[in-house]
Amino acid sequence: MFKNDLVLLEDKDNFFPPYDAVYLIRGEALEEYPEIVPLIKQMEGLIDEKAMGKMNMQVDIDGMDARDVAEEFLRGKGMIK
Repeated sequence: MFKNDLVLLEDKDNFFPPYDAVYLIRGEALEEYPEIVPLIKQMEGLIDEKAMGKMNMQVDIDGMDARDVAEEFLRGKGMIK
């Protein structure tokens, strides 16, 4: 899973904070497209730390486009067709 024979170390002392995902939306976008609010609520709890780490790896390590990675994830979760 890791390139260059890297080893994942356990953070026993909890030095690094949890990687919690949050949604950021501009107020203007909500005003112009209020119909996105229910869609955002459907995504609550959809992205856990493992999924976020995998998506980050696909972009940062594998060189995939972030939009493609996000679309693939959302398709896999049945959020988009």
